[in-house]
Amino acid sequence: MSVTSIFVTILVLALAGVVPAWPSGRAWGYAPSGAVGVTMLVLLIWVMTRSI
Repeated sequence: MSVTSIFVTILVLALAGVVPAWPSGRAWGYAPSGAVGVTMLVLLIWVMTRSI
């Protein structure tokens, strides 16, 4: 298993964990899911360009 697939798996699980669907997570706002979304976008760009 490559490092990229491990990162993608961890980020997908993190995104599922920060979705404000549970009562305790509704007060968090968009910050956690936005941060994970931006991280996933950066990872996607990195995978597509392979520049790093």
